[in-house]
Amino acid sequence: MPLSESIREFWFEIRRQKIGIAGLILLFILVGLVVFFPVIANPADVDHWYDNEYWQDRMLPKLAPPTWANALDPNPYPVTHDIPDNNIKITIKKYNLMTFDGYVKYMNETGKTQQIIKQFREKYHVNLTWSQLQQILQLLWKKSVQQGQVGEVIYANLTYIFDLNSGKPPKDIAFRLRLNFGNILYNDLKQGVGVYIKRPDNITISLIPGYSYPSNPYDINQYAELGKREILDLLKIPYTYVKVENETRLFIKNDTDWFFILTEYASAARNYQQGLGLIQVLKPITDKAGVELVPGQLIDFMKITFSKATPEIISGQPGVLKGTYKAEFLFLLRIKPNDVGKVNVSITPVKARIMGAYGLLGTDNRGRDLWSAITYGVRWALLIGLLTAFGAVMIGVIYGMTSGYSGGYTDVAMQRIAQVVYSLPVLPLLILLSYFVSRSIWILIALLIAFGWVGLQFTVRSMVLQIREEPYIEAARALGASNLRILFKYVFPQLLPYAFASMALSVPGAILTEAGLSFLGLGDPDIVTWGKILYEANRGGAVLANAWWWVLPPGLMIAITALTFVMIGMALERIVEPRLRTR
Repeated sequence: MPLSESIREFWFEIRRQKIGIAGLILLFILVGLVVFFPVIANPADVDHWYDNEYWQDRMLPKLAPPTWANALDPNPYPVTHDIPDNNIKITIKKYNLMTFDGYVKYMNETGKTQQIIKQFREKYHVNLTWSQLQQILQLLWKKSVQQGQVGEVIYANLTYIFDLNSGKPPKDIAFRLRLNFGNILYNDLKQGVGVYIKRPDNITISLIPGYSYPSNPYDINQYAELGKREILDLLKIPYTYVKVENETRLFIKNDTDWFFILTEYASAARNYQQGLGLIQVLKPITDKAGVELVPGQLIDFMKITFSKATPEIISGQPGVLKGTYKAEFLFLLRIKPNDVGKVNVSITPVKARIMGAYGLLGTDNRGRDLWSAITYGVRWALLIGLLTAFGAVMIGVIYGMTSGYSGGYTDVAMQRIAQVVYSLPVLPLLILLSYFVSRSIWILIALLIAFGWVGLQFTVRSMVLQIREEPYIEAARALGASNLRILFKYVFPQLLPYAFASMALSVPGAILTEAGLSFLGLGDPDIVTWGKILYEANRGGAVLANAWWWVLPPGLMIAITALTFVMIGMALERIVEPRLRTR
């Protein structure tokens, strides 16, 4: 029968099997996910699945539910989004104290000129004339230059403005700044830093314990000292050390990317100042709420920071404080006279993101996009299942066909070998071999094929024992056909329909085996499979975190893929075995 006619007959038969049509539709969808993966997902996510720096740059929320889950939640998270550029304001003022004009400007803007005028009025009961004021400022400036402590003062204010109108506080808020402080050595002069969040109820919290928003932004004593190691560690500002003569100093490199992530900050603040850091930061809010935090208490920083200041803020559901928030980063930097004009100071906002619900399938505990991983896992599931099933079935068919047709001592010997392999405990052996030999996916496929052909060959052998007695086989022998020609010209084609059905039914077992080994931590460490995702979910506490989107999608994909081939296999069985068609 011509191949085209065989295909038409096969298609005619399978169209009569509704379960087969359903299986083929699912198979086309799975193949479509493989083909269109570069379009519907981000291939770079999978390429850098284990690259922490890549995911830090992506700035995705951790353990974020899918965006569509908000429709099912009466109190949804905000959808992850960037703070737009027009909501970011940056002010940098430089005062060159080595010039008189720069000194006067600094004195005027810091309010020190007004203090001088006020002092003369109160002490001498006179009002200074403009020329008298200029003479006083000239004297003060010359004295300042002679002392030579500070040559330039730089004030920088970076403000992010964002609205919050969701039912739950954000999962996180992340800011990425690029710092260029011109190689200032920070313990040479005191340098100031402050980080603040201003709420819609006019409560401002300082994220550096022990400080409040400066009433005078030019007073260095109202800032935390940027040169202190504990402050840099608290704020997660990257730094290194530099040797200056016999002294080792803290040093922030030029063009340093500073990722300030609120949840990571809160984790560091819990241990700051013997556990009192976070309590001190949140005190303005808890005081208004009329509650008190104590050391060792479990504190939900994001909840308290973005909720209404009511007594329920600790253990109840106070509700989100909706409205406009401001996050401010303040720096007051001082440069020595010899370095004036040599230092290029800049603070550049790169990205700021409000994190909540994200994507089609959410994220895991490392902020990785699960949609990319799960759609990518389709190709490995199909490859593992189809390659294993094809290899095992072909070996089983050829082995059983050869054994059954040969008969005699050859048949007996081959069956004893098959029975020995069949009696081996496959799963424990796979676990041991994966642990001690290799966890490569290709080794696993080879092992699955090596152990997967035995059961099929028994059935094939029994079929061949009947086929070899058929008259046309006897006629072929009488005409001098070789055994090899008889096997592959007359016997093998009759086994193919059964082989195809067995192949389809063997795919789910291979997929489930790989998923099981990966779930035990014995999968290939270099590829992303559904079993590997479930393994990481189990280790990452997905169940305890109620992160159902991390567990259900890979589990459902395993079930759907297995069901696809079960349905196709059942349809093929009914085509192969006419007695099943009426069922």
